[in-house]
Amino acid sequence: RLNFLLPVILGLALFIPSKTSLASFSDVIQGSWYAEHVQTLTDKGLIKGYQDGRFGTNDYIIRENAARLLGRWFVTENFYIPEDSLAVNRFYDISIKARDTELLQLTSLLAEEGIFLGSEGKFLVNENLTRGQMALVLTRSIKLLYGEDIITYYKEANFKTSITDIERESIEMQEAIIALEYIQLTNNKQFKPSSKITRAEFATFLGRTLQYFNKESEVERNSEILPIVDASEVSGVVKQNQTDEANAL
Repeated sequence: RLNFLLPVILGLALFIPSKTSLASFSDVIQGSWYAEHVQTLTDKGLIKGYQDGRFGTNDYIIRENAARLLGRWFVTENFYIPEDSLAVNRFYDISIKARDTELLQLTSLLAEEGIFLGSEGKFLVNENLTRGQMALVLTRSIKLLYGEDIITYYKEANFKTSITDIERESIEMQEAIIALEYIQLTNNKQFKPSSKITRAEFATFLGRTLQYFNKESEVERNSEILPIVDASEVSGVVKQNQTDEANAL
């Protein structure tokens, strides 16, 4: 990757977040199924929350904010911003004239690395991410960051999925979802690939990924992992994302 990526010093400064205490998020319940993972991502500087003090636990995550989180993750793993990220449009709906340099740089990075591909030249920044799309970008990220092709692994192991609602999805998406099941990031028989994913759910999937692959994690890979909880099963009303919060999540 180094043949076309160079650090953008001013841009990288945007990715050095201030420490945020889990207790400072007014809507994160201590001891809940997602709290540990929100704390992990907070400690790594990947999430910040809204300016009103909420994490946005039950809000649906939009593609823009998912890209911010994944892009910051890549930067912490020593991936560099393309040197032309502020000069060349990767997507029609993210203009280089925009003041949001973080979004420009992180989406440029993710596009160059093949994590987010967009649709018909657009990133679709304000569209909600689905659970199936999450599986795609997460398995692509795992392969690139850790060198682990979990799709190949489950095939070589002749792993048989217990998920029953993915047969209508693309082959690539089916394989990504089964791969996450194989490494025990989920064990739901109903994965609901077309459903929108909440910020708490997204944080939980990513937090479990870090636990599984981080050798320094205190959580062993073979420990029991609880199933992902759907937003509809969580108490509280699901709210729309506050898209005016530029660096939310």
